[in-house]
Amino acid sequence: MKSAGDDLGFLESIKPLFVNKNVPYDTKMKELVPYIQKLASTHDQKLGNSLKSALEMLNETNPDNPKTYAAMADVAQNTGRVKEAASLYKKCLDLDKSVFNVWEQRLYLLDQIRDYAEMLRTSNELLDLYPGLGLAFYWNALALIRSKDPDAALSSINEGLMNSKKNPSTQYKLNILSGMAYALKKDLSKSQDAFKLARELNPGIEWAYYAEAKAINELSGSSNEALTLCEQALKINPNSFEAVFVKANILFKNNTIEKAKSAYEEALKKGGADFPEILEAYGDFLFATNDQKLALNYWQMAIEKGVESTTLRKKIDGVKL
Repeated sequence: MKSAGDDLGFLESIKPLFVNKNVPYDTKMKELVPYIQKLASTHDQKLGNSLKSALEMLNETNPDNPKTYAAMADVAQNTGRVKEAASLYKKCLDLDKSVFNVWEQRLYLLDQIRDYAEMLRTSNELLDLYPGLGLAFYWNALALIRSKDPDAALSSINEGLMNSKKNPSTQYKLNILSGMAYALKKDLSKSQDAFKLARELNPGIEWAYYAEAKAINELSGSSNEALTLCEQALKINPNSFEAVFVKANILFKNNTIEKAKSAYEEALKKGGADFPEILEAYGDFLFATNDQKLALNYWQMAIEKGVESTTLRKKIDGVKL
């Protein structure tokens, strides 16, 4: 098995290949694909930097190929440069709008950095291109939920459900969004009904459990029910940082401080450190428990991940003062 040093040495040795205009583009990209795939699992910064350099050389010799921008976006995403990755996926889409997975990757990242205005614009464009596709309605509805427009989201969800009658996977996602939309409308009963429908479609995925727990935590005082749902989610997937994060919020709301702190830290370790929402929430927790210096660090990390938030900026400025 090759070491990371071997990978870096090999990539360095083939760099002349990327500036050679006589070598076909696909031959060059073929050499990089295994390392891009490896980066997705290792997130090795040195490997990422080497791939970034190689892809930039490739883009100079073979300019404006959408495959190059997609690969550059993958590398940026897997080395923590989320905002840059979202921009690179846009460059790919500007050149080729036909790859649905690229649209999904861009929308996923826009959601992650909480650029909801751009997420909604992009989802509307996707819906124009794929007017009969249930997943296009899913992304549009999610963007509308993030934009605090639950009625418009429910309309898009219903359209999506009509267009995905033979696709249980998409129906599952849309029913979860229905639960989220009704929670925004403060209708817990209809919200829980939608989450129940999702679980009936696929009881083996954790999302419907912790999403309902989040709704219950926000709309009622039933912390035991919410915590039970989180535990059910974690039984299905012990590595779900989303479920641990919801659990942390429930514990914090109930003033179970030490357990909440432990849960926030667990969520960060399991993958939540790449998500500004979780970084900011942990900062809020630290601020509330009188650790202003560390709170400031986590709020700044959220900003560094690419999120733009006036509220978050005010929090940071307030501590600095």
